Amino acid sequence: MCDNLPNKLEQVKNITNGKGLQYILDEASNILGNPILLFDIYYNLIAHTHGLVTDDPFWNELVTTKRFSQKTMDFFKAEGFIEAVANSNVVALLQSGKLKYDRINGTIITKDNIRLGNINVTACIKPFEDGDAELIEEICQIFLVEIEKSEHYSELDIAYQETLLRILIQGEPIDRQCETQIKVADIYRGLKTNIYLAVVNIPQDKNDYSQLVHYRDLFRKTQNEYKYYIYSDYIIVLISTDNQTLRTGNDLYKLIELFKKNNMFVGISRSFENLFELHQYYTEAVYALHYGMESNSGQRLFFYNDTLH
Repeated sequence: MCDNLPNKLEQVKNITNGKGLQYILDEASNILGNPILLFDIYYNLIAHTHGLVTDDPFWNELVTTKRFSQKTMDFFKAEGFIEAVANSNVVALLQSGKLKYDRINGTIITKDNIRLGNINVTACIKPFEDGDAELIEEICQIFLVEIEKSEHYSELDIAYQETLLRILIQGEPIDRQCETQIKVADIYRGLKTNIYLAVVNIPQDKNDYSQLVHYRDLFRKTQNEYKYYIYSDYIIVLISTDNQTLRTGNDLYKLIELFKKNNMFVGISRSFENLFELHQYYTEAVYALHYGMESNSGQRLFFYNDTLH
């Protein structure tokens, strides 16, 4: 056991919640002495520690491209890393003669055993010490508390939901574990009888990722009863209502003003009830958007029903 472990554990437990995920990452990295990556369960980057330069190729790939390549994922699978992480309670030590540096993965897991994401510590500044795994397990709990105490969507929770949305929209095969994760996530909870999927086209001079985040959050503040996500340069809106039809004058009146003010166009699918059919209705909404914009009728909202002949 590391002689300094009790002191380090105390430092970890004293990391202040409420200052955001980046703050926790940087504080934890200072204590461990190595850089840390934070990514969701599908290996999409959420954040990374600042101020530490690394020559680790996997770190550099994720920081540069925001997600691991298929080649890297195949390597992780061949080395048994994916299985080791999946089977760990929280912490897994990942070692291989093919790795430039050892790393420790910590999984952020809720009390309901839902895996929200991972932190990955790379031993590129200094070798791991006895007790680092225990510290990383405690750091995962700090992250979990930060996520659960947040009054608004945390960065990790948003990315987690947008990952689930991507799976649904792309029509990827969904196993039982993934289906359960979707059903307990916020993306699924609170939906009313009739669901509509809307895709909002952001003008090209405003559709870099930071602007998409800005408008997504602005939409949420403006009309917070709906669910808002980013996918493929669009803002996706999941609108749900108990009414038989969507009444734009009542259901979307706050958003319509924003659409007009910011020169945005919107395609809206037919109503549906099963979120697991999202792929079909996303396709409808995109078709309605493109059809409407090409028709140049002066409208902002285009419904898929209106494009049928």
